[in-house]
Amino acid sequence: MLMNTRKEKIKKLIRKTAIVFLWLILWQLFAWWVNNSVLFASPLDTVKALGTLVVKVDFFKTLLISLGKITIGFLLGLLTGAVLGTFGAKEDWVDDLLKPVLSFMKSVPVAAFVVLLLIWWGSRWLSVAIVFVVVFPYIYFAFCEGLKQVDCSMLEVAKVYQMPRKNQWFYLYRRALKPFMDNALKLSFGLAWKSGVAAEVIGTPDYSIGEGLYMAKTHLNTPEVFAWIVVILLLSTLYEKAGMLAWMRFCQWKPKCKGPVFREKVDKGFAEDTWVISKSFGDKEVWKKQKIKLSAGQLYTLQAPSGRGKTTMLRILAGLEPNEEASAKSNQLTEKSAVLCSMVFQEDRLLLEETPLVNIEMVLGSHRRQEIWENLLEVIPELEAQQTCQMLSGGMRRRVCLVRAMLSSGELILLDEPFAGVDEQTKQRMAEYIVKKQKGRCIVVVTHQETDKEILNSIHWKM
Repeated sequence: MLMNTRKEKIKKLIRKTAIVFLWLILWQLFAWWVNNSVLFASPLDTVKALGTLVVKVDFFKTLLISLGKITIGFLLGLLTGAVLGTFGAKEDWVDDLLKPVLSFMKSVPVAAFVVLLLIWWGSRWLSVAIVFVVVFPYIYFAFCEGLKQVDCSMLEVAKVYQMPRKNQWFYLYRRALKPFMDNALKLSFGLAWKSGVAAEVIGTPDYSIGEGLYMAKTHLNTPEVFAWIVVILLLSTLYEKAGMLAWMRFCQWKPKCKGPVFREKVDKGFAEDTWVISKSFGDKEVWKKQKIKLSAGQLYTLQAPSGRGKTTMLRILAGLEPNEEASAKSNQLTEKSAVLCSMVFQEDRLLLEETPLVNIEMVLGSHRRQEIWENLLEVIPELEAQQTCQMLSGGMRRRVCLVRAMLSSGELILLDEPFAGVDEQTKQRMAEYIVKKQKGRCIVVVTHQETDKEILNSIHWKM
């Protein structure tokens, strides 16, 4: 397999090299046909002109100044687009307010902006402003659309488990942004150089690539014009490659995760209380003044056929659905659940591209890595625990979700169909794990199978 991969890389390299030589030959043939270096410079004339440029005292100073200005404009466009794109994704009025301006910036020719900015600003920082104008709309739209695509189900996981903002950004928001930013950055890197150099050609500020290109054209030094074009192409390609490499490395980077920080500090833990729940969807009334009494150290099983509102009840307990019962007890339940709750959702709600360890670590914190790994091995074979969740069966994913819930500091643990997709022997192991990790906490298990309830109750009483 490795040998085949190397052969493919060698073949691609040979093919690319052959294509470059083919175009160089065609370039040389066309130059011979024109036979006029003022109209069209040959590759050899271009190389000679490039050699003359490189030995000039101010050549590298010119490159650094142009590179610096284009980079400043790019970073300003990137930062402004990211900040305003974030606000635009959250607030529709911000997006509506900015869309006409952004459409104007994308539609008006760069030359028009160059002329206006020359009148208002002068030529010294012209390329910075033009690069900003070109880059900003692409980054804004990428951030605005990308952030709207964040997986809402994973955001509910983040809410229940009190994931820190940093963890949410790196594991949820960055993942949603990536495909949009991939395209935006590829466009922006190329356009930044095209527009920046074009602005320099018109404004001709001192020590700029645009000035060198303009002066070569003024003196009808076509080989030097070609040499400057080669320089621009090389810098633009290297700039894009370096920028995309940095972006890819940033997307692959997995920083250490902090553990959840509860919004409230509770002196007395969850003990016992009774609440009333009411919930309806349109004309359908799911729960009406349903009393719920929960006590610490108890394991409750809620068994009913599908469609009876079991999941809705757990979502209300977890603070994910509003409780329509207007009593103070109901409000107290919502607040307490949002702080002290952990949950196995009806769906797996895992990042399939990540391993089970990363999926739990991003919620509970990197400082618990060893503990998480040991708990995973209690319910999953070591080989499977090292794979991504995408490679795991549905039953194994449920076990990962169970470990995540049981290792949480939540005093109210809600398990929605935790045994879905697993065989009877595995159910027994999972039930034993639940009881083992209960540690005096209140557990509510939802199921629609009598056997699941019997397994849990038998183990609970045995322990």
